Amino acid sequence: MAISMFVLRKLFDRFIVVPFGAYFDIKETVAKQHYIRQPVLESEYIKNKSPKDDVILMLCKKTGMTERQVQVWFRKRRKDSQASDLKRLSDAGWSFIFYSLLSWYGLYVLWDKPWLTNSMDCWIGWPAQAVTNDVYWYYLVELGFYMSYLYMIFTDHKRKDFMEFLVHHSVTVALMILSWSINCVRIGTLVLVIHDQVDYLLALAKIAVYIKMQKMADIVFALFLPMWIITRLMVYPYVILYSIYIDLPAYANENRPYIQMHDRSTIGQVLKSLLVVLQILHVMWTIIILKSAATKFTKGKLQDTRSDTEEEDGNEANTETIDNKSNYKISNGNSVIGKNGNKKKYFSPPSVQKPANLRDQQGENVKIITKKPDLLWRSSLQDVRNKRGADIASDHHLIIAKIQLKLLSTKKAKSRRKKFNVDLFKDPKVVQDYHILLQNKFSVLENLHDDETSINTAWEMTRDSIVQACEETVGYLQQNRKQWMSENTWKIVNERRQVKEKVLTAITRQQKKQTQDQYSNKDKEVKKSCKQDKRNFVEQLAKEAEAACSKGDTKTLYNITKQLSGKPPTQNTPIKDKDNNTLTKLEDQLERWKEHFEQVLNRPHLQIHLNNKMVQY
Repeated sequence: MAISMFVLRKLFDRFIVVPFGAYFDIKETVAKQHYIRQPVLESEYIKNKSPKDDVILMLCKKTGMTERQVQVWFRKRRKDSQASDLKRLSDAGWSFIFYSLLSWYGLYVLWDKPWLTNSMDCWIGWPAQAVTNDVYWYYLVELGFYMSYLYMIFTDHKRKDFMEFLVHHSVTVALMILSWSINCVRIGTLVLVIHDQVDYLLALAKIAVYIKMQKMADIVFALFLPMWIITRLMVYPYVILYSIYIDLPAYANENRPYIQMHDRSTIGQVLKSLLVVLQILHVMWTIIILKSAATKFTKGKLQDTRSDTEEEDGNEANTETIDNKSNYKISNGNSVIGKNGNKKKYFSPPSVQKPANLRDQQGENVKIITKKPDLLWRSSLQDVRNKRGADIASDHHLIIAKIQLKLLSTKKAKSRRKKFNVDLFKDPKVVQDYHILLQNKFSVLENLHDDETSINTAWEMTRDSIVQACEETVGYLQQNRKQWMSENTWKIVNERRQVKEKVLTAITRQQKKQTQDQYSNKDKEVKKSCKQDKRNFVEQLAKEAEAACSKGDTKTLYNITKQLSGKPPTQNTPIKDKDNNTLTKLEDQLERWKEHFEQVLNRPHLQIHLNNKMVQY
């Protein structure tokens, strides 16, 4: 059964999670972090992923790196080991599917069982109790799931509560095996039903967070929190622990010693201890979940502090804060000299309320910095430290940093010659319009023709007429333009660009909020239209490939296949002789090129006149 669950999990990821994640644009991979492999730091990372300051100083001496470089290395190393959003979605989706199905199936199985409403019935007739087929399969499926999950804990993304999860699933598997061995199946089914009634809500809240439906996540989490407290902190100890610690000994004392012997056996005592371990884990997870709820009210965002990410601690948060501070400009305020002679500047993010009369230890005014994103770069900051200042308000920090200024270098882009969209000349109507427009322009030039006009002036006028005719009929070929995108899509793209300009030029917060909402809607329209155009383009190529296959046109089929694979075939034009026969030998090809250039370069000079004959030509 465990192997079957593992196979079902792989099929679920392949045929459900991947299309679902692609629909909601969930990333399948994590952005690769570029950092140098350091054996000393790697060995320390295995022991502790967020080392303390004294350990960082020791690593600086061993590697010769600065404190700032070591902190950045650990931050990038932690980010590199994080799981992708699609992996987290897969884990949450599988848990949601299983727990939601098994929770209702468990209620269906136990609905007509007497011990569902009266836990004392779990021990009547024990241990000689019959197990029905539905209870047998319910127990078997649950055991197979937890055994497969116990293996997938090591293969899925690493969690912060990895050890708690490992203990929980190990205890659950041990409880099911031990309860089956001494025929405590009835109390085991109650434990499973109580646990499954709330776990699928937590998985659903995670899914809503991953697909960026925050309101739905908040609603589901609001339903999950009271149900968790009721089932894990009230029903479980009152029903399960009370029954096995109070009801079972009382029933054993009232009946024959045979039941009392089973109750006091080693397996029975281990079973009771494991149930208490489960309750301890429930209390620990309740504390973590309450912290997550408190984070929602303080930061306004729901976070699964229990098991979403592997490591998030104060050191990494401080590092991120320091990196964000690199986007702020130091004003010309007075400096404070520290013990080591480094100059210290006070930093303050613009979102923090700035005190009016802030003074340093010498009584001089200290100016607060202002935001300037394009002045300092992260690579310019060296050996940054974040400390809370004693003479600053409680919501300010003291940043000590060495800053290396760099010159800004720009690259001049070379202008490219614009190409006309000559593919439009395949349309006979476009060719007719082009000939009419060109004839009109040449007729005007003929009227302006004068004997004193030089050949250069005449050529410039002719060239300008041809260029203007091409611009008005076919236009220029768009650079880096997706040929499969329709004109309607490009129209929406231009509208999105205009809305983006409004966002950048918005003055008030209300205007900025409105324009940002408009930009978000336009961006969704662009993505939706692009997907439809790409689908139509692929379908058209598929029809052409099918037609080429039916006709036996292998060349066209090969070109379409290469185009669909993202590698279009190179167009190699064969060299032919005057009789239109393909030349295969290199000597014949060189001789043909020589003949061609002799004919082209030795042509006599032609006299060009602006008359009707030229137009007809």
